[in-house]
Amino acid sequence: MSFTHLHTHSYYSLLDAVASPEELIIAAKKHGMRALALTDSNALYGAVEFYRLAKEYNIKPIIGSELTLIDQSRLIVLVKNDSGYRNLCTLISTGQFQGGHLKFKLSLKDVFKNKDGLIVLSGGQKGWVNRLLAKRDLDGAAQYVRRMQEIFGNDFYLELQHFDPNDTLINLRLRDLAAENRIPLVATNNVHFTSIKDWSLRRTLHAIDANTVLEKVETAGSSEQYLKSTMQMKELFSSFKSAISNTQRITGNCNFEFKLGSPIFPSIDLPEQESSFSWLWKKSFEGATNRYKPLTREVTARLQYELNIIHELGFAEYFLIVKDIVDYCHNEHIPCVGRGSAADSLVSYVLEITQVDPIRHNLYFERFLNPERTDPPDIDLDLCWKNRDKVIEYVYKKYGRDRTAMICTFNTLQSRSAIRDVAKTYGLPEDEIGKVTKHLPHRPIEEIEEAVNTLPELRELRHNLSLYEEIMRIAARISDFPRHLSIHPGGVIIAPNKLTHHTPLEIAGKGIVIAQYDMYSIEKLGLVKMDLLGVRSLSIITDCIRMVNGDAKKHTGRSFSGKGVPDFFFKNSASLSPLDLRTIPENDPAITNFIRSGLTLGCFQLESPAMRGLIKKMLIENVDDVIVAVALIRPGASGSGGGMKEVYIKRRAGLEQTEYLHPSLEPALGDTYGVTIYQEQVLQIAHHVAGLSYAKGDSLRRAMSKSRKKKEFLAVHQDFVKGAIKKGLAEKDAEKLWQYLAQFTGYGFNKAHSATYGTIAYQAAFLKYYFPVEYMCAVLNNHGGFYSKAAYIEEARRMKIRILPPDVNYSVKDFTAEDGTIRTGLSPVLELSERTIEAIIKERSTLGFTDLYDFIRRTRIGERELEHLIKAGALTSIHPSAPQLMLLKKLFFKNNKKAEIAKYVAGKSYLDPFNMYQKILNELEILDFAASDHPLYLFEERIACENIVASNQLDKHLNKRIRVCGWLVTSRRVATRSRNYMKFLTLEDRFGLCEVVLFPNVYEQHGHIVRTHGPYIVTGMIQSRLPGEANIIAEKVELIKMNKGEIEDLLMRDTTNDETVECI
Repeated sequence: MSFTHLHTHSYYSLLDAVASPEELIIAAKKHGMRALALTDSNALYGAVEFYRLAKEYNIKPIIGSELTLIDQSRLIVLVKNDSGYRNLCTLISTGQFQGGHLKFKLSLKDVFKNKDGLIVLSGGQKGWVNRLLAKRDLDGAAQYVRRMQEIFGNDFYLELQHFDPNDTLINLRLRDLAAENRIPLVATNNVHFTSIKDWSLRRTLHAIDANTVLEKVETAGSSEQYLKSTMQMKELFSSFKSAISNTQRITGNCNFEFKLGSPIFPSIDLPEQESSFSWLWKKSFEGATNRYKPLTREVTARLQYELNIIHELGFAEYFLIVKDIVDYCHNEHIPCVGRGSAADSLVSYVLEITQVDPIRHNLYFERFLNPERTDPPDIDLDLCWKNRDKVIEYVYKKYGRDRTAMICTFNTLQSRSAIRDVAKTYGLPEDEIGKVTKHLPHRPIEEIEEAVNTLPELRELRHNLSLYEEIMRIAARISDFPRHLSIHPGGVIIAPNKLTHHTPLEIAGKGIVIAQYDMYSIEKLGLVKMDLLGVRSLSIITDCIRMVNGDAKKHTGRSFSGKGVPDFFFKNSASLSPLDLRTIPENDPAITNFIRSGLTLGCFQLESPAMRGLIKKMLIENVDDVIVAVALIRPGASGSGGGMKEVYIKRRAGLEQTEYLHPSLEPALGDTYGVTIYQEQVLQIAHHVAGLSYAKGDSLRRAMSKSRKKKEFLAVHQDFVKGAIKKGLAEKDAEKLWQYLAQFTGYGFNKAHSATYGTIAYQAAFLKYYFPVEYMCAVLNNHGGFYSKAAYIEEARRMKIRILPPDVNYSVKDFTAEDGTIRTGLSPVLELSERTIEAIIKERSTLGFTDLYDFIRRTRIGERELEHLIKAGALTSIHPSAPQLMLLKKLFFKNNKKAEIAKYVAGKSYLDPFNMYQKILNELEILDFAASDHPLYLFEERIACENIVASNQLDKHLNKRIRVCGWLVTSRRVATRSRNYMKFLTLEDRFGLCEVVLFPNVYEQHGHIVRTHGPYIVTGMIQSRLPGEANIIAEKVELIKMNKGEIEDLLMRDTTNDETVECI
């Protein structure tokens, strides 16, 4: 007699169960079982993954869920067929919607309304019938089961469970109840792990969930709730043989199958007598005539080719849906750019979904949409982050709220968070845990112990390592477990009918409806998915253009490298579109020189330390070089990809001869000095070398990727070698080229994506160069990018832009450009509420504030908020002395908010304004940046000026030993091939940024010092192997410290006539 586990939880019963779906399936297979159910709590999070894996292991998958009812009793619901799946999705969605975020509220009536196609088990020890029997309410129990039998008929079962001897009595009562009412029994084990040893892990998960210590956990059930063998279950229920056999009866009745792999497109509105394809054809050629003047044969031939493939694959509707969203963005003047491989498509370009000309950049449609595959296309749209929610709301309204949702993603227990969570269950204090986790690398947890023994920042902890060994062991076991759901950053799905026919839904934070399936499950189901991603850089560019456009008269007489004034100057600010960026000249010599200088802080894709170093070494000449740089900076090009970046730079600089593995590679690799950088080049190589079609070339690229499948890999290998031999290559050379491609393909970058982002990066640099005040103001208002706001403040100051502090009589919420300066807004002020900001701006609009008490009376500001405004210098226009304002503020609130008493007590007292040292300290505390001057001002007397080289003078000291001093802006720790650690520091002085490299030996010696912003003095050699390179190879790192007495001395000084000390 066979047995099937029908009540089984995976780790998708979040922070409750231990086993993954695959571990459950493997355990069932090991026990010789032919079927298995997955019944996670109030969810189907892992259902698609479970189904797919079960099929691979030749196990029959049964989809179900354990539902929690309002009275906290449980029911196990199993799916029989398509109708049952839709009803289970509806039930879970109903419970999630009625409960709200992180709650579940479902009644028995709700279950009755959606009963078709479902088998219901009574819920075992947590079921309502067990509760009644435990209280000896036999009549109530009989009444309940008869009601369930009346609704579900033969699809209702009484569920037996046996974890300890005390369960025998309840099971006997259930047997009697079943016999009296002719209701079948079924045996389950409420499985939560695969081995009895894992019960302790379940206890740990419960402690994490309850935010308590292990000793207080009483909810983790029994250690017997593991996936037992058929023999063990038969022995447990030897007196209830029908309960075992009925598991097979249920298994035979559960025959639901997911229909994976077939695209499910929503219906769209079309003009009369138009099909989706005919309308797409018309819109495409209409767009082509706008994009290309004149419209060439090359364009029309390619357009027809792409449209025919789109039609053959049945994807016309998808393009029209994306086109509709893009049109909405354009009509609403919302920046919107298609990215990724979608830019390989001419159809995407002429529909204005993408902004990169695939013909101009030699891009191949097959990289985006391969006619040999049936995968649905995937078009990602980057949107202005401020308006992303507006676009998503449009999609919901257009296609129906019952047909549209965001995709979920699972936040998992990563190495550092797992250690933190487990340590808390042992009762360790938060600050002690923080000392350990703060400096741990983002590495697999099995490597953490090695890191503790290696990293200099953790040197102090090594003598306590034994305390953490057990914690790390447990953390390693639960690492990568799903912890909770969150919203995918951009994924939206649209269905042709109710989404609950396809996926359960739930409410995320802020009331947003999300699918219970992540992007991988959604793709398998075939639902239309698109990513609508909020990108701050698009907002920066658009905000800058609008500011410039708002003061166009100031700029229209300027020269832009002989190209005239870009068209966006002549547009009404409200009608500006991101498409106006096309009017920015592509190869402005002034801009390429600017990019080549590396002064690109704040510029999209061009601002990281590695990228600024790369573009200086590449000696950028045009926008195409920027596109190459965007691809080269990716990890594959400089790491596992065999050092492609270094080879490219040396060949470009003429330091190394360009060579090809075989002459047949030159047509594909000529533009990149014989280096394979782009995925599209693989298609070219396959075509030129082996005579394969571009579609076959893309199939080759996919087969050779990291997710390669052996069968597919061998097939394309054979096609490539045969084709190459046919084209005249010797078999030995063909195999050599194949091995070369196999090494590269997993690390190549999509050229279409690089071209999209490279073009935007160039446009950002154009705006920063010609409109520095407006651009940096936009950067600050959109919360920057790679660096902190403080770094962008200092960049603006280096650009000779004066930074003004916030002022209640002049500042708005955000930063503003004022006659060549940038005025700090009110929003950066610590703990200043939206209500107070709105009150300040509203009151000021009628009459400015005249004194402190006038300000307090009209804004009704709180004492703490007022103190922060004063310390930030925001009331200087009311009174020049912040200390005097602090005194008046204190007297006012101490005397029951009586202004007259405060004035009387203050009398004619007057306190001098804060000196520059105190101003900077206050601003760092309240604004998180210094508006008055660089923070290094605090330390300049401690810096030995005659021995310090400024960051903008490094090129005068190439390959010499020097000393630099700077504020730490960012750092990056990496592991070497020998598994040692090294660190890269970016230091900032008044003149710019410099990059410091701490090789393993120096990092081991000095790395423990680098824990704060500094400042630091670094002694080292300036390395310059290539033109444009000037990295400091550190030999010594020193932290500049000040004691309490030194700080007090600074705060007492008069800095009224101080001049900045400049160390060069």
